[in-house]
Order: sequence, then C-alpha cells, then structure tokens
Amino acid sequence: MPDWRLAIFNMLAGNYLCNWHNSVCANCIKPLLMFKNYWKTAFRSVRNNKFTSFISIFGLAIGLTAGILILLWCQDEKSYNQSIKGAANIYRAVPGFMSGGNKSYFPTVPPALGYVAKQVPGIEKSGRITTNWNEMVLGYKDKVFSERNSAFIDPALFDVLDIAFIEGNRQMPFHDNRSIVLTEAYAKKYFGNEAALGKVITRQDKKESYTVTGVVKMPHNSQVHFDYFIPFNILNESAAATAAGTNGPTGEDADWNNYDFEMYLRLTPGTTPAAVAAALTRLQKANFSDNITRTLEYHLQPLSQVHLYNLDGSDGLITMVRIFTWVAFVILLIASINYINLTTAKAAQRAREIGVRKIIGAGKRQLFFQFVGESVLVFLMAMVVSVLLVKLVFPMYNALTGKALSFNLFDTAVLKVLCITMAVTLVASAVYPAVLLSSFRPLQAIKGRFSIGRGNHLLRKLLVVSQFGFSVVFIICTIIIGRQLNYIRQMNLGLDRENVFRIDLKNMYGRYDAVKDALLREPSIAGVTAAGQDVLQVSSNTTTNDWPGKDPAKPQLIFTLPVERDFLSAMRIKLVAGKGFSGTAADSNYFILNEAAIREMGLKDPIGKSFTLYQTKGIIAGIVQDFHYLNMHAKIGPCVILWKPQWLGQLYVRAAAGHTQDALAAVQRVWNNYNPGYPFAYVFLDDVYNKMYTADQRTGALFKVFAFIAIFISCLGLFGLMTYTAQLKTREIGIRKVLGASVFSVTGLLAKDFIRLVVIAVLIASPVGWYFMNSWLQNFAYRSPVSWWVFPLAGMFALLIAVVTLSFQAIRAALAKPVKSLRSE
Repeated sequence: MPDWRLAIFNMLAGNYLCNWHNSVCANCIKPLLMFKNYWKTAFRSVRNNKFTSFISIFGLAIGLTAGILILLWCQDEKSYNQSIKGAANIYRAVPGFMSGGNKSYFPTVPPALGYVAKQVPGIEKSGRITTNWNEMVLGYKDKVFSERNSAFIDPALFDVLDIAFIEGNRQMPFHDNRSIVLTEAYAKKYFGNEAALGKVITRQDKKESYTVTGVVKMPHNSQVHFDYFIPFNILNESAAATAAGTNGPTGEDADWNNYDFEMYLRLTPGTTPAAVAAALTRLQKANFSDNITRTLEYHLQPLSQVHLYNLDGSDGLITMVRIFTWVAFVILLIASINYINLTTAKAAQRAREIGVRKIIGAGKRQLFFQFVGESVLVFLMAMVVSVLLVKLVFPMYNALTGKALSFNLFDTAVLKVLCITMAVTLVASAVYPAVLLSSFRPLQAIKGRFSIGRGNHLLRKLLVVSQFGFSVVFIICTIIIGRQLNYIRQMNLGLDRENVFRIDLKNMYGRYDAVKDALLREPSIAGVTAAGQDVLQVSSNTTTNDWPGKDPAKPQLIFTLPVERDFLSAMRIKLVAGKGFSGTAADSNYFILNEAAIREMGLKDPIGKSFTLYQTKGIIAGIVQDFHYLNMHAKIGPCVILWKPQWLGQLYVRAAAGHTQDALAAVQRVWNNYNPGYPFAYVFLDDVYNKMYTADQRTGALFKVFAFIAIFISCLGLFGLMTYTAQLKTREIGIRKVLGASVFSVTGLLAKDFIRLVVIAVLIASPVGWYFMNSWLQNFAYRSPVSWWVFPLAGMFALLIAVVTLSFQAIRAALAKPVKSLRSE
C-alpha cells in the first residue's frame, strides 16, 4: 500500500478508535455520575430535613429490629433436625390405636419392636432411645454432681441421627455396659480442657464406675437433648442373668407391653414409608396380642416434622412459627407505611424542587430512581441502627424466648433474614413515594398549585386504617392471651398445689411409714403423702382394663396413678362417692376412679362393681372429682388411682401456711438421715405447674412487646400524616384564627378525620382479632371465654393513643401565629 494511503488509513482508524473509546468511557462513567448525583441529593435531603429524617430512620430501625428478631426465632424453630445428613430418609415410628372411639397416638414404641425391626426390608438402620428417669450422683476426683438428664440409647442411633463425635468412634460408641458418652458441655463440666476419653466417672450413690468412650457435639436444634448417654443393653442385664442359656431376646428386647421408647429409622433410598409402617404393624401383631394391638396401626413421621408437627401429622408448633412470621411482616409493613406517610408529608416542601428539575430536563424515570435512592439511603441508615439495636437487645431477647440464638452478620441464616427484611421493606416503602413525587407536573409544582390527587389521599387513609388495624389486632391478642394465662394460674385444678413440694424417696423407699411419722410430728408440716408419678404430669396409662359391660372391640385408655393411703386428703382431692384407702392389704383390690372414667365407661351406680386393671381384679371403691393430672391443653380423661406401696417413688409434703422454710429444714434433716449420698433437691408444685405453660407465657410476653412496637410505629405514622395535613391547611388555619376560631376548634378540625380512621380500624380489626384468638384458644381444652368488652377496651386504648399523638401536632399548628400562617403560602 502506498505511504500516503497508509497515512490516511492510520489517521481515520485512529480517529475512529479514539471516538469509540471516548464513547464507551462516557457510557460507563455517565451512570456512575448519575448515581453519585442521586446519593448526593439524597444526603442533602436527609440533612435538610433532620426532624422527619430522624423519625423515618428511627421508625424503620425499630420495625427492622423487630422483624429481624422474630424471623431469627422462626428460622431457628424451622432448623430443628435439618442439618442431619440424610434427614429426608429418617423417620420416627409412631403407633396409633383406638381408645374410647377416638384415635390416639404416642411418640414411643415397645422396645421389642426395635429388636425385630432389622427383619423389615427397607430399613437400613434403626435405633431406640428412652429417658433414664433415675437420678445419678456422678463424680470425678473432687467434683460431684447430681444428674438427671440422661438416656439409654442404642449405639446405632448415633449414626442414624448423624451425631458428631469429638472424641471416640461413632461406629463403636460403647465398649461395654459400663461405658458412657458425654456431650461436649458435660465433658468440660467434669474434666475442663482435658481429654475425656478413657477417664472414669464414679456413680457414688451405687458405687459403680463408667468409662468415657465418647464425647459428642449436640447442636441446640437437635431432637435429642440429653447431657449424657448410657448403653441401652444395660437394661437387659438382670434379665439376661436370669435367662442364661435361653435363646432369643431377653429383658427390654423381649418387652412388647412397655410403650416408653422412641425409635428412629433410616430407610434405604426409594423405600416407601407406608410399606415399612405396615410391616412394623404386622410384626407386632404377629408377636404380641392385647387390647392395643387389636386396633394398632403404625405410621412413620418424617424427622423434619418431629419438632413442628403433631404425631398425627397435623399442625403443632408450626402454627406459632407461621403466626410470628406474619407478625414480622406486619410490623415491617407498619414501619414502611410510617415511612410512606412521612415522605408524602414532605411532598409540599419538595414540589418546587421537582418542578425545577423537570424543567431543566430531568425525566420521570430519573426522578423515580432519585427518590428510590433516597429511600435506599434512609433504609441503609435504618439498617445500621437496627443491627446495633439487635446487638444491644439480643441477650434480653434470648432470655425472653428461652433460646440461645446467635447474631453473626456473616452467618447464612442471619444474612437470609436480613435480605428478606430488606426486600420486603424496600418494596413496601420506596416504590409508592417515588412514583408519587416523580409524577408532579412541573409548572403547577413551581407555582405551588400541585395536587396530590384524590386517589392518593384515599390510599393514604387506607394506610392509616391498616396501620391502626394491625395495632388493634395486636392489642386484642395481648389482652386475650393475658386473660387465658391468668385463667390458667387461678383455675381450680381439683387438687391444692399451694405450699406443696416434692422430693424423691431414694433410700427412704421401703421405710416410708417411719419417714412419714417423723415428718408429721413437725408442726411446720400439714400433710405428707407419696405417689408413683408427678401428680401434675401423669404419663403412665394402659388399655389393659375391664369392667362389666365393656365392649371388647373398643379399647379404653386409662391413666394410672399409684399412691399411698392418705393421698386424697393430703392433696385435697374431693371424694364424691364411696371411700378412700385405709392402708390395709385389702386396698390392693380397691380402685378409685375419676368422674371422667365413669362417664367414658358408661357405668351407673359404679361403687362396688368389679374392675380389672392389668392382671388385678378388684372393685370400684370410690369416685373422685375430676382433677387436672395433665396440662390445660388436654381434656381431663379417665384416670384410676390405685394403692401400690411398692410403686411409690416421690414424696409430697404440704407445708403449714407461713412455715415453708421450717418445713424444708425438717424434711432435709430426715433426708440426710436416709440419703447421705444424695444432695437434697426439691421442687414446689407451683413451679412445676408454671413450667408447664412456659411456652404460652413466652408467647404472651412476645405479643406484648410486639404490640407496643406496632403501636409506637403507628403513632409515628399518624404523627407524620398530621404534619402533612397541618402543612396543607396552614392558610386555612390562619384565616380561621383571624376570624376568631379557638385552639380547641382548630385542633378538632385537624384531628377529626384521623379519629374517624382509627374508629374504622377498630371496627375492622375486632373480628380479625377475634378470629385469630379464637383459633389460638382451641389449643386449650379449658379456656377463658372471649368477653365482648375486650374489643371496646382495645379500641379505646388505640383511640387514646391516637388522640395523644394527634393532639401534639394539632395544638402546635393551632397555636401558630395567624400572620405567619397566612404568609406561608
């Protein structure tokens, strides 16, 4: 190519490439400059409106804090058993059978089923676990602790539930029946930072030793929540000794009648759970026959549902998770409405700015993103404040919920919650103000003749109604939950739990009469009795019962409570017919039934009629008034009280009024004589009773907190809307004052529309609150009625708060000088 042509080509190509490069750079830099301008304008807007910006940021921060805390709780509840490897193929065996015409379910199976489960095709591995109800006094060197929270466990269950071993081998967790596996926390409790493997713990009350063969890491969200584990096979020791030389299972492995063992199964991939459940049903019916087995039917409950769902698959705790998830979103929505109201309240101040920007070339799209940018800036500031607030209140929140949640910004669960709250809040709070502000007509805005529009006015009113409607629902829920909890605290249980405390008999068993006589000689003690179970949480039950006229095809589940002769008088349970126990050998053939049992059995004139329990045939000696031996969530069912001195395990002492400490000291002196190897431990029945409703009390406390937050944020929104209205009516207020209007009449003029909106909110919220609370109360068999006055009270409370909030800004506007008001426009 000639030189001159090459020179021309290089010049043209160079100019083209240079222009192309400059164009690309301009296209890259232009958006950056635009965003820089958006942020600059947003910062200026926040700085120039310090008061309303502070309220906006603070309101959003409070809402975000509540939303984050609630969703973290929900996330934790839903995380139970989710981290277990292969959880999708792990199930719990749940037996169901007919009782009194109804289907009953239990989370436990007879231990023999676990022994033969290996015969069922499709079960890859299975394991049993049951609570060790015995107190164990364990020691290492000079450290001695009284331990209760332990379990007997099949070695295979460690693998089924994917329990991680820090020390030891999961494939061989126990070396023999005198092995013990500790949790990480308990290993530190006994051995500090030393390695626990191979160390020997002594059971001081029975002079036995256990060698530590493993240390496991138990996550807080695991279904298994024991402190240490003992080999299941230890339960078969005594039976194996007496059955030496026999073939087949012995001890618990051969027991088909004791439903006290949880069993978890890991199925091979592709196995149908229903087929395995049917095979388990056939196995038990082939090996054992009784009243339960006739109608027995197993089903498999997925491990992922064990924590959140009932045994029959219906909703359990998942209901509360859903409710609180909605509570979180409602509070976030209230916070967003608050921000919207405050943003639109500033519209009058920004109209001319928007008009000028449109005249000099700003398009609607640019203005939209500018105002979205302002919302994002406010949101980010609120998020920073919210994170600090969460950190500040987290210890109190954990104490309130009874959890040990952690808040780490880089944790996946926390980031997920933050992203959800960010998305919900930004969408709810940023879009509407941005659309509204960017839609002003420029000339009208500059001249001050802009109009927000009737549709926007209506939407704003709907937002206020929604805000206070949600708040009134929270108030109604708080009142009704509080009334139900108070109803539970004050309800007559059919027995007197006041001033009664409970201790274990231990070595006093077999010497009960001497112990009782010694205690009754103390003036500080008003009564002494004993029972085989916790009288407020009776768990033993059976269908092995019979009476004249019973339908053999309809098994009847009856709870059983073994007691000593003075139980009824000591616990102040009313005997409505017949007689109690006398303490003689004849009592072993006498049964005392509650009224519910007589109703279910359909007996007329039951006193003296025959009744068979287990293999003991006797007569119905007495009938007692129904008393609550389970919590208020369950209806009082049939219960039989039987005289069984050999089954007693717990001593109940009633202290004389005002002499509780003296009674405790007297019992401790007797305890030290008989149980020198055990630390003295007691529990009051009042504390046992209150602990039964801990979850309900926490629900009530949470609703109180979130109701306050919702009302507080709603008031901020109402304050913002009043500010907006006062700005629009500045000239009207001035004219009215010049014509002689009083502060009271001006205040009424400004506030009456908002009062009307709050009244509408109360009317809408009342049936909504009734519906939700009526559904919640269905969880209780015994519940406080929903009184009509709850709804007017909630409405009056909401109105009072609204009036106080509105009055501040309304009076301030009414007190402004008329001249200043007339000049403002």
